[in-house]
Amino acid sequence: MRELIELRAEHNQESSLPDTIGQLSRLRELSLRGNTLERLPESVAARLI
Repeated sequence: MRELIELRAEHNQESSLPDTIGQLSRLRELSLRGNTLERLPESVAARLI
């Protein structure tokens, strides 16, 4: 799973993501449209900087 490059989890009514999502080191596109996320895990937010 660490080889995942693109993840589309749209319109799933997700309110949170697991902190382990930051371990997807090759992830280049994360599409979360239509969800009710309250925050991004620290592991993801740190990669956006």
